[in-house]
Amino acid sequence: MLRAAAVTLLLMLVAASPAHANRTVGPDGLGNLHAFLVGADGRLYHAASTARGVWRPFESLGGNLAQSPVAVGRNTDGRLDVFALGSDNALWHIWQIAPGGAWSAWTSLGGQLAGAPDVESNQDGRLEVFALGPGNALNHKWQMTPGGAWTDWVSLGGTLTSDPAVKRDTSGELVVVARGTDNALWHIWQVTPGGGWSNWTSLGGQLAGAPVPAVNADGRFEVFARGLDNSLMHTYQNSDGGPWASWGSLGGSLRGDPVAEIDATNRIHVFARGADNALWHLWQQPPGAGWSGWSSPGGQFAGGLAIGADGIPPSRGLQVFAIGSDGALYNSFQNGPTPLDWSAFASLGAPVAASSPPPLAGGPPPAPLRRLVITVGFTYKAGRRTTRLKSLTVKDMPRGGTVSATCPRGCSRKSLVKSGVKSSKVSLSALVRKPLKVGTKITITATAEGTIGAVKTLTIRSRHAPAVKTRCLQPGSTRPSAC
Repeated sequence: MLRAAAVTLLLMLVAASPAHANRTVGPDGLGNLHAFLVGADGRLYHAASTARGVWRPFESLGGNLAQSPVAVGRNTDGRLDVFALGSDNALWHIWQIAPGGAWSAWTSLGGQLAGAPDVESNQDGRLEVFALGPGNALNHKWQMTPGGAWTDWVSLGGTLTSDPAVKRDTSGELVVVARGTDNALWHIWQVTPGGGWSNWTSLGGQLAGAPVPAVNADGRFEVFARGLDNSLMHTYQNSDGGPWASWGSLGGSLRGDPVAEIDATNRIHVFARGADNALWHLWQQPPGAGWSGWSSPGGQFAGGLAIGADGIPPSRGLQVFAIGSDGALYNSFQNGPTPLDWSAFASLGAPVAASSPPPLAGGPPPAPLRRLVITVGFTYKAGRRTTRLKSLTVKDMPRGGTVSATCPRGCSRKSLVKSGVKSSKVSLSALVRKPLKVGTKITITATAEGTIGAVKTLTIRSRHAPAVKTRCLQPGSTRPSAC
């Protein structure tokens, strides 16, 4: 149970904040690692490896982000997708348009979040994002199809005091861990792969930071966290899917949260910054069993600790990252068969904030347009010849925007327009007051000032939910195009 998933880890330009799950390094489809940092200017910066120890310089991906960890996921076709907390407290994301290719514009996924996101893929490849929402409850949203449109935000409850961390187990279910208001470890899991969720369950302990999950080669889930005495604490399943052991201490004197991952020899490695600001390391010996003593490769680090597993031949290797006292990002990688065989730390440099462009003669350059992202919600009962839509709504509309809908044949009305909307949720139910024949098409267009509009086309199908196609509408245009 509980298989190790693609790792996403935090790298920040400032000292690590308390109680964050550190997750912003991720491998691409070729196995090379990509590192993402939020700069002091609120932009996202990106560096990518071309081989172990060989990195391209940082580039800016723009954005207007909070000083908070970001999370990296990978779609089934190999495209990376990065999720971040915006300065407006909504979730924003940016993704590769093609595997290894250029990046999209930033797009909002809405919500009002109270912490940094984490992301994991379901067994069928659909990405699912988790973050603290109002009242510090766990909120999540997910792709409805692999690489496709997103659901609304849904609360899973709880009252948490750390950002969540999510892994997928060997049975395909997602498992989320976080610290509760009682400083204990709490977890919640999918009852079936991609299905409903359990209730929250406490695993006890007294934690001073965010829990960090890892998965043993035999499927047993293991969780690490900094204890109230700043030692490294851990608990684990005694068998795959079985009961949990009592919390135990692995010693050490930690400053900040640890990071953990399994290597190609099936050993879990844990790294942490010590009270002396040096990096410290311990590992399982043998795999899945006892632990080594602490060993330090030295260095002086300010935080931003991360660990990632690459897929570079001939074998999967771990790489560790940390922000140095000089503000640069440092990297070390496994380069031998024993747990102590690591390269010396090398600096990847620090991203340089882009200067503001010079003013134009006619005034400042126009701000880039934001793509409007809406969700069409409906309940339905589908038959062989007709489908009854019991409701039809547009969600996540900005105030003042316009929603129009057209249905040339088969609906209760041929068109409906609602302008200057005053709520994020707009009802179009007057359009669907009678059963709709198979083949009926409803086109919904949403526009707002300063945005690229959204066009959703619903097509009624026999015995299935309506198909939904999404396109974009550039300002001033009357014809939608691909997004």
